[in-house]
Amino acid sequence: MQLDRDGWAWDHSGYSSVAVGDTGPWVSWLPLAWRAVTDPLGEHALPPAPRPVRPGDADARGYALAWWGPLLQLLFFAKGWARPDLGLARWLDLGRPDDDPVLKIVNRWWGPRVVEVLAWSSWSHALAQMAEQISGVAHTAIRDVPLPDRWADARRSGDWETTWGCGGDCMHLSTHAVTPVWDEPERGEAELIASRAGGAPRAVLTLPSYAGWYATLSRLGSQLPPRIDGRSWRIDVVVRPLGYLGTYRRSRDTGRWFTGRHRWHELGLDAALPE
Repeated sequence: MQLDRDGWAWDHSGYSSVAVGDTGPWVSWLPLAWRAVTDPLGEHALPPAPRPVRPGDADARGYALAWWGPLLQLLFFAKGWARPDLGLARWLDLGRPDDDPVLKIVNRWWGPRVVEVLAWSSWSHALAQMAEQISGVAHTAIRDVPLPDRWADARRSGDWETTWGCGGDCMHLSTHAVTPVWDEPERGEAELIASRAGGAPRAVLTLPSYAGWYATLSRLGSQLPPRIDGRSWRIDVVVRPLGYLGTYRRSRDTGRWFTGRHRWHELGLDAALPE
């Protein structure tokens, strides 16, 4: 177990790869991120920001990967954003509102440092490729909308260069942030139970593993019959080894599954930002 930044254990969450879908520092604090967004009334201690990464400093590199690792998963899958970079840019323009459980944690955890992601996305094509991959699994189309390069100043920082600028995706986020849409190795064990008793129709999706959970939600959720009242199904998603990931519904406008209010889901639309 590696300890850094005041003793935070960044390379060992205690969870298996079945529970978090992957191995390595990228998933060290993924369970913490999900606990925090699904328990918005809780006071969850979040890891402190990483120190600058210097060449050859493996501990600082691992800590940075662990610290940034959960961000894109929350935006792509909890918020259902087609383009997290465009969504983050709009969120910043609005003054970083946090009256949404996911955006509250994004603000507390990554806050003003999301400009580093925007500086990376407007320079690299890795995030756009991730968006294409996820859109294919969600059976939704995505437009090729460029992110305006408003954050070039951030790339001039030596700290940004050593963390983000050592290649198109030296953080390897394009691989490790898309585990929820990986192939579903045990898809036969996922179970969707729908009920119309006791009020509005609801459903519960339970899955044996984290990998592929969003792909399974998209596939099985689309098979539910239309509700009589014309409204969207609410599906509680539970990964058995990890826990509750939120209540999801499918947007009629975007075709994606998301948690929370639709107004915050719409921030991640693949539409051009105003100049």
